[in-house]
Amino acid sequence: SLPGWLMQGSIREDDVTFDAHASENTPQDDPVKDFDRVFNHFYDPVKDEPLLILGIGKKAPDWALDGTGVLYDNRFSLRYAKEAMWRAITLRKIDAAGNLWPLAIPAGFAAYSTAAMQQEALRKAYWATTFRSLGDVVHLLQDMAQPQHTRADLHSGMGCLMGHCDGGHASYFENYVEARAAGRNKFTLRERLWSDVLSADNSENVAPIPLDVAGYALPRFSSYRDYFSTASGFPSESGKGLANYSNQGFYSVNTNIHSSAAYRSPPQIGTHPSLREVKLGTGQIENAAGKPITGGELTLIMGSVADSNDPSASATNIALSTYSVFDQFLALKAVIPRYTLNHYNYADQARLLLPRAVAYSAGLIDRFFRASLDIAAPDDGVISIANQTGCSPCSFNRVKVKVGNTSADESLSGGFFVAVATFHANTAYRSDLRGQPGAPGFPGFPARTPGEAISVSSAVNSAALAGGKLGPGERQLLTFDFPSGIGVDVTDLSLQVVYRGQLGTEADAVVAGSRNISEPSFMGFANISDYVWDDVAKRYNPLPVGRFTTTDDTLNIKLRFGAPTAPALASIPRLSAGQHAQVAVLADRVAQTMYVESASQHWLNASPMPVDYTPAEFFTPVNSALYDASQPVRLRRGVYRQNYFFWGLPADNTIYFCGVSDEHCIQATLPPLSPANVVPWTITF
Repeated sequence: SLPGWLMQGSIREDDVTFDAHASENTPQDDPVKDFDRVFNHFYDPVKDEPLLILGIGKKAPDWALDGTGVLYDNRFSLRYAKEAMWRAITLRKIDAAGNLWPLAIPAGFAAYSTAAMQQEALRKAYWATTFRSLGDVVHLLQDMAQPQHTRADLHSGMGCLMGHCDGGHASYFENYVEARAAGRNKFTLRERLWSDVLSADNSENVAPIPLDVAGYALPRFSSYRDYFSTASGFPSESGKGLANYSNQGFYSVNTNIHSSAAYRSPPQIGTHPSLREVKLGTGQIENAAGKPITGGELTLIMGSVADSNDPSASATNIALSTYSVFDQFLALKAVIPRYTLNHYNYADQARLLLPRAVAYSAGLIDRFFRASLDIAAPDDGVISIANQTGCSPCSFNRVKVKVGNTSADESLSGGFFVAVATFHANTAYRSDLRGQPGAPGFPGFPARTPGEAISVSSAVNSAALAGGKLGPGERQLLTFDFPSGIGVDVTDLSLQVVYRGQLGTEADAVVAGSRNISEPSFMGFANISDYVWDDVAKRYNPLPVGRFTTTDDTLNIKLRFGAPTAPALASIPRLSAGQHAQVAVLADRVAQTMYVESASQHWLNASPMPVDYTPAEFFTPVNSALYDASQPVRLRRGVYRQNYFFWGLPADNTIYFCGVSDEHCIQATLPPLSPANVVPWTITF
């Protein structure tokens, strides 16, 4: 699932190379090389620095957003999430000029038997990578809610000997939070020696009190980086990013009071006027499991934590530090009192930091998906139209849709739009529609191809838009050409439009929208003036009949949509007796109006005549295992038609809309229309 991939990324971002002392070694899935990702998880906004160890760490915001590393790039950064999302929709690369390049299908996808199944599997893989990458980014942002990550405080639990860890003590805070989140009543800090010999484990019993991670309003920033930090240097103390908040608000193990850390907030002096003391004597002190502790007294150093993003959420009476002879486990370890952190301090940290970690993460994800495209049919209702006679294969080669920018305050400019048709195919399709629903040659679900195939349009530069941009709430008509076409045999058809380029101040955004449109809807036309309808006997008679002695050619046939004065989209100059033609239309899945214009050689002009039709849609009826269509086909003069219009004699019955099953429409007593007598349409779209 997509949430599953998001969680997968948040877990895998902690991947490190093999560690003989780890209780488990996480699987590595980086496409380049296995390496220690954790060196890139730190950002000190006051110093504007990463963790300065071995010279290989990058600032967490840089690692999360751009992903350029010292030794290896982060292939699960926000930049790669955008690229993966683009590829998931289009299966294309795009260059600066807007040229699209098909992606090669990796060898591992050859196990899927058809090209469509390979495409579908690859698109799902790219969607998985999109959310996996967002999970990695969320992990890095949530690390900014851990003061050790924003105050350059090592906590790997490595190199520990005689109470000192050159690699930093293993993080009590992280293990404490994990235990409470998982409902466990105990956790262990694993302090390790460089010599690969484990030192004594340090365990802590915990009252499994549920964590409250809700209640903080989602921040809204104009850049992804602001979620991490909006200011550096000493102005960081009033910054609104998550790193700013945790850095200025809390101590960590090695940046506690009197640690000589170069931070002004919280104060480095325990007697600072902004701090106050609360003493707990013997019998008042409890360990993390709620059991009483004896043997000494404990002084909590209380203070305030300012919230510059939401001043109303600033907190007072927070246990920032502890002064006592106890260590972090509240065990007697010192003769002279010292400043430490314990569950009293970490409980307050968790209470304030975790809701912000959740809210900032949700805000960043919301920003990634903040904009979308609204797709609608043009005013005349026609998304595409194609000739369906005399061509093999027949296809839709041009699509027109109105594309709207749903953003309230950001424009799309300087980029490219691409349309993508997604579909299955009806393998039973035949040009005479014998393989459509309603015909005896339609086998149902077995005719539906496995795997969702796609057809991708050429890119449309945003410079083609009026004003060169698509403003907030604005909608404009765009025309997309499909080099490979969209076959008239498709089913389950949806149309996606994706934009890549400038979105507000974001230089390389990916914005998409989707619309479920009709399947190809077929309209057949025929000239049956070689017979005359007897409205009394309810039958057809061959010429001559009374005054009708000759056939009547239908001239200058034009199809207009939406209005009788709209431009003609399809035309035929002449349709003689016995000739027939068929056109295919893509539209919205609602009733449409077509206007048929024509002239008669001998009798009566019939233009324009409104004809209502409902576009077809393949579907599975409720409580059914069938595969059907909303507009099945029926036999009309020996030819299967979805919608059928004809010119006949007498002329006052010209262009009869067949919505009934009488002989006038079925024409079962007439010889079948010949496949050799089809006439192609000229499409002007």
